[in-house]
Amino acid sequence: MTVTQDRPTARPVADDAWLGGAAEPAGDGPTRTTPAARALARGPVVPPYRPVPRKPATGTRWPFILVEGGEYSGKSTHAFKLAAVEGMWSRVLVIAIGEDVDEFGEIAPDMEILPHDGTWHQIMGCVDYAREAAEAAVAAGDLPVLVIVDSMTKVWKLLSEWAENRARNAPSNRTKLEADPNDEPEIGTVFWNAANKRHDRLVTKLITMPAVVVSTARGRWVSEIDAKGNPTKTKVYSVQAQKDLGFSTTAMIRLEVGKYPTITGLRRVRGGIQPGNMAKAVTVDPRTERFAGVEFSLEWLLGHVLKFDPATARVATTVEPRADAEPADGPPARPVSAPPADADEAPGRARPAETRPAATR
Repeated sequence: MTVTQDRPTARPVADDAWLGGAAEPAGDGPTRTTPAARALARGPVVPPYRPVPRKPATGTRWPFILVEGGEYSGKSTHAFKLAAVEGMWSRVLVIAIGEDVDEFGEIAPDMEILPHDGTWHQIMGCVDYAREAAEAAVAAGDLPVLVIVDSMTKVWKLLSEWAENRARNAPSNRTKLEADPNDEPEIGTVFWNAANKRHDRLVTKLITMPAVVVSTARGRWVSEIDAKGNPTKTKVYSVQAQKDLGFSTTAMIRLEVGKYPTITGLRRVRGGIQPGNMAKAVTVDPRTERFAGVEFSLEWLLGHVLKFDPATARVATTVEPRADAEPADGPPARPVSAPPADADEAPGRARPAETRPAATR
């Protein structure tokens, strides 16, 4: 006896929802191996992109300031003195990463601390919350929002540990650590690249929000390393943060105990200072003719050096490259599969939604 089955009247073009094609009619039509079927499965061809030129944006950019220095140099104190300026801010939002900032409530009692559990996803949720608050203030015509991130040193420490945890699970490192659990894993380029990408996403969010952002970092003098990887007797100054952080700043301030503050980086068309170029660094010394009577403060930096005006400020026009962008002459890119759980999440847990901390005005 021959068993027959009802033939379906239609079958889907493909199982992937990203194709978005209509059902393929049943019958003896083209199969997926034919050119017609392959063209149908690819989807529509994206036309070439034709940009519309624009003129440069006017106004000063919303600043992203980095205050760095050694212990007891006053990094956080300067940030919270700026927060305490009356009539300057609608809200002061603080993202404390590895630092105790409650004591600065004596300086800026109206500041709002955004709580998190120390994981990357909740830290990014705090950044998104600050961005939304800043956008709401601008839309309502309120005074600007000040965002303090204390500190970027601990941000990079978190990402460094995340890269190390991922490296430990690499096959080559697992074999080595099984033989000697006290051995150090080799953190390859692929893991450092992933950490740098996370850091780039954070910084991009900070520099493109309509708020004054002040971040802190630790700095110190360290031994210079020679070509063989050995320390030398020469001392060089090092900011304890991700190596490219200075490129994104509007201004970099170095503080050292017993010395006057130094502007080591300044983003201006005229009178700019390249980060790390100490030949052009400017020390704000009130004993000099140039800065006679000036007492350095971030309020002074904003008003007299950066010429910042919230009424005409513009958001940075930074557009980060997107690796998953649709090709100009091909089908839409396939959606990537869900990434594996990060090292700062419990194994087997789904990635949580970004957290929005509650805060009251």
